[in-house]
Amino acid sequence: MANFKALLESGRYSDLIISCNGVERRVHRAIVSTSGVIDLSDHDVEALNCLLEFLYTADYNEYKSGSARSNPDSDDVVRSENNAAADDTESVVSLADGQVVHENCQPSAALPVPSQATNAIMYAMGEQYDIGPLKNLAKQKFASHEFIEWSDQLPEVLELVYTTTPDSDRPLRDLTRDFCGPHANSLIQDQAVTHFMLREPSFGLDLCRGGLKHLQEGWDADRETVSEGNEEIERLCSLVTAAEGRTAKLDNDLQELAGAINSIDQGWKCCKDASVTVVLDGSGLPSIRPTPLYEPLYTQN
Repeated sequence: MANFKALLESGRYSDLIISCNGVERRVHRAIVSTSGVIDLSDHDVEALNCLLEFLYTADYNEYKSGSARSNPDSDDVVRSENNAAADDTESVVSLADGQVVHENCQPSAALPVPSQATNAIMYAMGEQYDIGPLKNLAKQKFASHEFIEWSDQLPEVLELVYTTTPDSDRPLRDLTRDFCGPHANSLIQDQAVTHFMLREPSFGLDLCRGGLKHLQEGWDADRETVSEGNEEIERLCSLVTAAEGRTAKLDNDLQELAGAINSIDQGWKCCKDASVTVVLDGSGLPSIRPTPLYEPLYTQN
């Protein structure tokens, strides 16, 4: 693929010219078309470049050139001026945007911004020129980016998604619905979005469906959580019941043991109060005999 991309960039051995708004690109019929000249003035040059890049490499770059957003996960050390001023022992360097970084450190790394508009245009061009793999790739790229990455592009994206493909072509519309659904409450208060809904009622309907779908998913998750909670409560109740049974048995055993101890204690008291004598019989075993009340006057042999 690298060789094909180099061939596209150099225009070497080209036998076909594509014209777009005054810009001509020299390409190769074996890859693009069998016609002599193709006029794509309906599209901008950036879209043409992405289309050609796909035809030569089976991929295209959907990221905006020269645009970036801050990276919240950057490991670079960034501090506010207040925090920096509090530490007089460390030298700092002030930047034009008011941030302060330690010397020998770089500002917070920036991430490139994906252009969902480019993906929507590529999807529409795949539909227009019957390039199925391009449509599939554009749909995959469109679905791969979080809404927070491109929410500021929403008006432009809505215009492209809902006006460049037939109403029956649902993939990008369904993805847009799912992206916007969780934010329906705030989007209907956005002036640009509401103006677009007035022009394209189908988007308003999709936004309502997306919002309801999001609510339904939340309700289902809540029900599942409640169900799991009930199962856990039932499990704990069964454990408590089993513990209560074991406690009752233990109480019964303790009562029996207390009764036995009481009987032994009473027996010792009886032995203590009684006039008995412990003697050894002829076999050497101890035996208890009553103590005589008086000594015999004589012993009978």
